[in-house]
Amino acid sequence: VTLVGVLVGMAGVGAANDPPHPRANELQQLLVESCDWVLDTKVSGICLEANSWCPGHVSNNGSWVAKSCDDWGNYVTGNLARMLLAAYKITGNSTYLAVGLAWADTLCAAQRNITSTAGSPAGFWPEEIYIADTGTAVTALSYAVHLADTPWRKQRYQDVLQRYASWVLEGCAAPPGNTSTGKWSRVIGKEPHPYSWVIPAGPDKGSMGDGYWNGTLNDAPYTIATATTGAAFFAELYGLTGNITFRDVAVNAVGWLVKYRAANGANVYRFDHPGPYPEPYVGADILTETTTYPSEGFLSLDRHVPGALPQLQPLNTTVEWVLSMQAINGSLGIPMTPGGERATRIASLLQWAQLRLNPATSTAAARGVDAWVDYILSEKGAWETGVRVYGLPTSFVGLALADLVEPWVTWSPQNASQR
Repeated sequence: VTLVGVLVGMAGVGAANDPPHPRANELQQLLVESCDWVLDTKVSGICLEANSWCPGHVSNNGSWVAKSCDDWGNYVTGNLARMLLAAYKITGNSTYLAVGLAWADTLCAAQRNITSTAGSPAGFWPEEIYIADTGTAVTALSYAVHLADTPWRKQRYQDVLQRYASWVLEGCAAPPGNTSTGKWSRVIGKEPHPYSWVIPAGPDKGSMGDGYWNGTLNDAPYTIATATTGAAFFAELYGLTGNITFRDVAVNAVGWLVKYRAANGANVYRFDHPGPYPEPYVGADILTETTTYPSEGFLSLDRHVPGALPQLQPLNTTVEWVLSMQAINGSLGIPMTPGGERATRIASLLQWAQLRLNPATSTAAARGVDAWVDYILSEKGAWETGVRVYGLPTSFVGLALADLVEPWVTWSPQNASQR
């Protein structure tokens, strides 16, 4: 029996008795310092193409260097904007709100409007049709809806989100064309995709392809696209609209993510792409940082879909695996590596497990959260992770900090569609 058939009313993420972490004041201070760093270093939500503001990246020899190749795009700036908006809710700092909404406005303006195969208004972002990264951005835009300061802004955000959902679920009969018409224009893809990106049946039901990989159609199941767009975004969109189609997409995406794990509970990184760069790849790797993205989907489903918790109970083994991989010093992932930069949002999965899973897992998860808090609040831990050094880890750490200060503040309110 699937969750779609057994939805019942149960308290999900955001129950009124969820307590802040005992060190919430210190965590809030680090969150504020991180947000101020974003503003002071021009890592602002106003800029989507963020190569101009990249403050640093980790090199192969483990040192921080000035490099912009991987600190740009809507997946980094989306998380930074969401961090700022959550910090506004915690602190009341109106500058955080203004910059976060400016990012949302810019994302909306950059959407390319088309008509879906079914004839619906649809849209995507032409600089990269990469459903995994875009899922992070539209989850942030979904979060911005309840903070929009004018009816026009709120409606604008909702329209853009609906167009993206229509593009994902209905496809488009025309090829996507070029990224832009300027000097650096390039072909996104020459092949149309006139059907849903969500796989409707079979062993990979609920999973999603990832769009176009370096100009080539790529609609094989991808773990990160399924997690960010399929699970996190569509659960948020269900919370905003009450549309059961969106709920079912999220439920089925999480179902695939839960099913497609290793025997030890580890989330498996599956990404099959045809090349040509860097080379054709068929992968099913176990990487600690992979769990960051499904965690977003798991939390979003539990927050917005009543009765989701039974579907998520198998995550006891995932949490146990994460804890087995946590370093003695409390770090999640390997510090000063690209994977370590992404792994820190797993702290929110541990926080969720402490509050939602069985007593044995809950107790172990609480110890894991405390160990990570000790680590990230140390000067060495924050620096090794890249906090206030590099935009990507600063955003993931910031989201985890915010949820520890005010549980689940980085998600839209429950029952948002009724507000």
